[in-house]
Amino acid sequence: MSLPPGVPFALLRAPGVCSSLPLGIPTLHKRTPTPPFGAAWPVKRGESVMNMQTEDDKVVFVNDRGTVMGRVSFPMDDDGVANFNETYVEPSERGTGLAGRLMGQAARHLRFAGVKARATCSYAQRWFQKNPQYSDILVAE
Repeated sequence: MSLPPGVPFALLRAPGVCSSLPLGIPTLHKRTPTPPFGAAWPVKRGESVMNMQTEDDKVVFVNDRGTVMGRVSFPMDDDGVANFNETYVEPSERGTGLAGRLMGQAARHLRFAGVKARATCSYAQRWFQKNPQYSDILVAE
């Protein structure tokens, strides 16, 4: 199976089998898999489709016209720790849970990469308090 350039993972879509492990190694579970890192994950919103895109230092949510509707930025600090320094959602998307989905994708991305993080953005700080299952990626301050 060949993978698209820049995408190190494949997502299997067989009944009852899904994977976000390297090279499409199947795992069985009932939850919807997260998208492969660096790949777009389409989300239907009414008539349009939006894509969540994971990059090395940010996760963005883009509509079908290419407009960024939300983003979470986590650039690396000099000490090698990712810094959640910005969470932004367009006013038309606020209150839909988009920021939480972006944070969840970013936290899973950093966990898989083995990167520690700190939260300097106020939304990110509250999100980590409400989602203690991701506290393992936070550095002690």
